[in-house]
Amino acid sequence: MSSARESVKEATTLLDKLVAIHPTLERESIYGSTWKRLALIEAAAGRPRDEQRAIEAMKMHYHRAVEIGRQSEVSDVFYPALNYLSAELSLNAGRSGWKGLDSSIIESTRRGLDAKNVADPDFWSVIGQTELQLYIALAAGKLAHARESLGKGYQDVYRRVSAPWMWSSVYDTTQFVLRKYLTRTSNKEHKAAEDILASLLTFAQPK
Repeated sequence: MSSARESVKEATTLLDKLVAIHPTLERESIYGSTWKRLALIEAAAGRPRDEQRAIEAMKMHYHRAVEIGRQSEVSDVFYPALNYLSAELSLNAGRSGWKGLDSSIIESTRRGLDAKNVADPDFWSVIGQTELQLYIALAAGKLAHARESLGKGYQDVYRRVSAPWMWSSVYDTTQFVLRKYLTRTSNKEHKAAEDILASLLTFAQPK
């Protein structure tokens, strides 16, 4: 674990310099991804406070990427936006008193995904629509209600693209988002989250 933390530290030192010189959507997104990696390392090490700090940093950098993308009107702002939402949900979904997701980011993410899927769709933009649906349901505490629709969405994409490495990434992201929710919610929501993860795990496994 210490060597993994050291490699993350080296990466953040370099990214600090790059962002200070010229912040871009790509650089802030990479920075966010680096903090996400550290969050996973700290979770595996059983260090919840360090994990939370890493997720908060992840959220901050992806939010910066979203703001840069909005200002420059780039077409792929949905990528950092989905990651920002995943960090926000990991920190707060199911927590009492949480005000919910930023509706402006949800709407801009939806528009970005729709535009990408009309002009030049790929696996990540198509699955992103189902991920956004998942995040909205999760924020509302209505995962069980959306479970069937989400399952159909995942199945539809899987029929077209079944590469395990792609689905492994989807599974890892969904697990990152749902892991904390499982500890904060009702039995009904807990069961829906477990069902979704179980389905995605089967897609991620080599046949």
